[in-house]
Amino acid sequence: MKRAYSLSFIRKTTNAIWSYCGYLLSAITHKPHCYGMPFLFSVEIASCCNLRCPQCPSGTLALTRRRGTMSMDLYKTIIDEISGHALYTTLYLQGEPFLNKDFCEMAKYAHKKRIYTATSTNGQLINSELAERIVASGLDKIIVSVDGATQESYEKYRIGGQIDKALNAIRLIADEKKKSRKSKPLIEMQMLLFKHNENEVDAARNLAKTYGADKFTLKTAQIYDYKQGNELIPTNESFSRYIKLDDGTYSIKRTLHNRCARVFTSACFTIDGDVTPCSFDKNAEHSFGNIKHSTLKEIWHGKSANEFRATVLKRRTSVDICTNCVY
Repeated sequence: MKRAYSLSFIRKTTNAIWSYCGYLLSAITHKPHCYGMPFLFSVEIASCCNLRCPQCPSGTLALTRRRGTMSMDLYKTIIDEISGHALYTTLYLQGEPFLNKDFCEMAKYAHKKRIYTATSTNGQLINSELAERIVASGLDKIIVSVDGATQESYEKYRIGGQIDKALNAIRLIADEKKKSRKSKPLIEMQMLLFKHNENEVDAARNLAKTYGADKFTLKTAQIYDYKQGNELIPTNESFSRYIKLDDGTYSIKRTLHNRCARVFTSACFTIDGDVTPCSFDKNAEHSFGNIKHSTLKEIWHGKSANEFRATVLKRRTSVDICTNCVY
C-alpha cells in the first residue's frame, strides 16, 4: 500500500514539474507550450450562498450562470478524472460549500482517492453533528472566514451572518478533533481586510487562538469598483490590493505581465462541469469545455484552452478576468 502511494505521488510530482516547465517555456517564448496536466484544482460544490456579501457575485445574485449545487454523480466523474494528477484540490469556487448536503460524502470520496482537499466556509451552517461528519470525512483543511472581531464590523461585509456562529464552528471542529484524536482538518481562521476592520487584526488573531484555530491568516479583498475609490478599501496600503494615485484614483498594485502560471497548472470546475481557467472567471465566460462531454485531457489540450493561453501570453490586459488579478 505504501509503495503504491509513493509511486502515485512520484507520478503526480513528475506531472507537476512537467506542467510548470511548459509554463516557463511559454513565458519565455510567448507561445503556449502546454505539457502534462493541471495539478491544482478547484471543484465548485455549490454556487449559491446563504449570505449577501457585497463584492461576491453569488451573494449579490450577480452570478449569471446557474446558482445551485453539484450532483454527486458529476462530482465523482471529476474526481475520477483528476485523481491521477491532483496534488491539491479546493472544494469550493463560488458560494457556500456546506449548502450541498453531500459535502461530507464528497470529501470522503476524494480522501479515498488520496487527494488532498481543502474548503472555505462562512461557518454559519456548522453545528455539532456536521462538525463530527467533517472530521470523519478525511477533509485535510477547512478555512473559516471571520472578517472582524465584533458583530458590528463582521456584518458590514458578511451581510446576514453572525460572528458567533462562525467562531463556534471553529470551536466545534477543534473539539471534535480532540474527541476523535484526529489531527485533521487543519483549521484556518481567515480575515478579509477592509477599512472597517483593519484595526481589529490583533483582536481577531486572539479570537483564533481562543476558539481553537490552528492557523490565522489575513487576505486582501477583491473590490470590483475600485478605480474611483471604495469605502471598503483599507487605509493601510499593506492591507490592500490597490494603491491610491496622485490624481485620487486607485490602481491595482501589481504590474500585469504577459504570463500566468495558473492557465498551465490549475483548473476549475463549475457545478455544471465547465472547465474554467481560474476563480476570477466567475461566470464561466472563458470555459475551455465541459467534463460531461469531453475528457479533461481533451479539454486541457484543446483549441479553446490554447487560444486563451496564447491571448494571455500576447496581451494579458485584454483579458477581462485578468485586469483585477493580483496573482
